[in-house]
Formats: sequence, C-alpha cells, structure tokens
Amino acid sequence: MDWRRLPYGLYDFLEFIVGIFAVVASVLTVVRGGFNSNPNTFAVAAILGILVMSLIKILKLKKVTRKRASHMAKSNHKAAHRLRNELFRLETLPAKKRSDYDYLFEKLQGIAAATANDISGALTASVGEPVTVCIKYFATPLNNVIDFDEVYLCVLCRSNNTDLERAGRLRYKLTDNTDFFQIVSQDQSFFAASNLTKKSKMLKKATGKPYLSSATEWSKYYRSRIVVPIRMERKLKGIASEGYEYLGFICADAPSAEAFRQNEISYHVDYLKTFADQLYIYFEKFTLTTALQLRETVPTEIAKQRS
Repeated sequence: MDWRRLPYGLYDFLEFIVGIFAVVASVLTVVRGGFNSNPNTFAVAAILGILVMSLIKILKLKKVTRKRASHMAKSNHKAAHRLRNELFRLETLPAKKRSDYDYLFEKLQGIAAATANDISGALTASVGEPVTVCIKYFATPLNNVIDFDEVYLCVLCRSNNTDLERAGRLRYKLTDNTDFFQIVSQDQSFFAASNLTKKSKMLKKATGKPYLSSATEWSKYYRSRIVVPIRMERKLKGIASEGYEYLGFICADAPSAEAFRQNEISYHVDYLKTFADQLYIYFEKFTLTTALQLRETVPTEIAKQRS
C-alpha cells in the first residue's frame, strides 16, 4: 500500500479508531489497577495505540505538507511561464493589434483568469476548503485623485469556483470596502483577517465602523480573507511624489473563519504578493504598449454566464 496516496479522510478515520482503542485501553488499565489486578497488558495496549495514532498524524502531516509544496511550486512556475510568453507576444504584436483594445483586454483577462485559478487551486489544497480568488483593477489611474469617493474598482476576473450569485457584482466603490480603502489610504501592503467577523468587531470598537464591503452580505460568502495590492513604488518609476502607483488588487477568501490560520496567514500573504508583482508587470506593459488605459469592461466569463 502506498501511504502517500491515502486521502485525508482515511487518515482521519484511522486516527479516530486508534484513538478510541487507546482511550478504552487506558480506562481499563486504570479500572483493573484499582482492583489490584495486573494492568500491564492494557497499559502496553494503550501505549501502542498512542504510538500508532502518532504515526498516523505524522503520515498525514507529511501528506499535507507535500501537497501544499507541490501546488505552491506548480502555480508559481505556471504563472511565471505564462507571463514570460505573453509579454513576448505583446511586444511583438503588429501595430494594428496594438491599438485593438478589445483584443488586448481579452488577452489580459485570460492571463488574469488563469492566474486566479492557479492561486485558487493552490490555496484550496493548502487550507483544505474552497478558496475563491478575484482580481480587480482601477478603471482610472489614482495618480491625480483627490476625492476617494469618486474612485471605483472593476472586476477583471474571478476563479472558476466562485458562486454565480456573487459573480454578478462587477463594480466596487473604493470607500465602501474597508480592505481596499485601508490599503490605498494608508499605503498598507496587505489586508488579512483569519476571522473576519472577529476583526469586524474589533474595527468597530476601535474606529466606530465595522468591516465594510460592497457585498453587504459578505459573511454569506466568506469569513476569512486576504487582499494584496498590485502596485509599484512611484520613486522606482522616476516619479517625484512619495507612495505607490496602484493598478488593482488580488483578493482571496474562504467560507469559514480560521481557514487562513493566524499562525500561517503571513505565508499566504507573501504567496499572493508574488502573483501581484508579476501581474503588475503585465498590467503596465499593457498600458505602455497600447497607449491605452484600462477601462470599465464586463469580464468575458461573466458576460457568458449572464447570456
């Protein structure tokens, strides 16, 4: 039998059975010891049960660790490989294609959608429950924005495992969303909440406002969430002003609280940042190559779902 191929459920079942055996043996050891009988047989059985249970735990941990590493490595390589190829294709496009916004935007959506699905698959394998991913962009540059109330985000793509009811929302006001607004207004590098319900209560106590989202029934869809910006420091681009140039966000969320465990959430944040950095390159190349800015457009896959 190849222990590496056993499903998590079987590990859990074996662990449960052996655990019951160890508990029963331990109880019988204590009971028989109380009647001055020789408890050695039951004591040995209890110890063996505990050892077997520990072995099962170790095997399960190895399987989980191996699966996590495999998904993380593959998704990173696929994204980098895809980006390299698409950047080359973008730079060698004929002049006519360079001015075809619809064609280029569809290519951008395709790259982003593939990336969202890669991230979703890796994080789902990592946390053990479905993780949905959405990539959003600013339809207008933030460089000269004075009033954040006038800023809106649009959906570029969503991972394939997104609920269709949720997929219908295409536009988000910056100030109506705590995570996006907090990142942009305070130049934070991420927003993360292992337990978003708990964090919302803490925010309300500290600021008077709970966690806000354009999706008013957000807890129906997610209770654990990470958002990272797609951005670049302005000074690295030769711009005199301080701060960052924001192009969009990558959002990942899961339905249950603690899906992104508190002691692991920083790893997931860094994982998402690698994709945000890669997407920034393509986002910027898109605007430089085409001399066009991203504008509000209905994502292709959502348009198909509506038809």
